[in-house]
Amino acid sequence: MTTENQSAETDRLLWLAQSGDKNALDALFAGHRNYLRRVVELRMVDELRCRMDPSDVIQETQLAAARHIPRYLADRRVSFRIWLRQTAIQQLVNLERHHVQAQKRSLKREARLPDRSSMLLAESLMKGRPSRIMQKQELAQQVRDVVQ
Repeated sequence: MTTENQSAETDRLLWLAQSGDKNALDALFAGHRNYLRRVVELRMVDELRCRMDPSDVIQETQLAAARHIPRYLADRRVSFRIWLRQTAIQQLVNLERHHVQAQKRSLKREARLPDRSSMLLAESLMKGRPSRIMQKQELAQQVRDVVQ
C-alpha cells in the first residue's frame, strides 16, 4: 500500500472512530503495529528489555492511545502516525522510569548471588538423619534452582 493510500485509509478509519466505530480503532492499531514495533525496538533500552518484550510496550501504547484518542480526534495537530509514535515513546519513558530508574525496583540494584551462597545454605541443611538429609538435599536443590 502506498503512503498516500495508507494515509487515506488512516483518515477514513479516524473518521469512523470519531463516529463511534470501535472496530475502526482496532483497524488503526493493526495497520500501524509494524511501525510501532520498529519505533519501540529502536528506542528500548537493554535494561528494560530484560523485564519486558517490545510487544508489551506496544500493548501499553495501544491502551494509552485508546484512552486518549478522543482528545486526539478533537484536535488533530499532527498526523495519527506521529501522535502514535509520541505515545509509544512516552510509554517507553514511563516504563523505563518505573522499571529501570526507580530506586526500590531498579534493575541496577539487583545482584546475582554467588553459587557458593546456595551451597553454604545447602550444607547447613544437610546435618542429621538420612531421611532428613535427603529432604534437605531436595530443598537445597530447589533453592539452587530458584537462585539460578
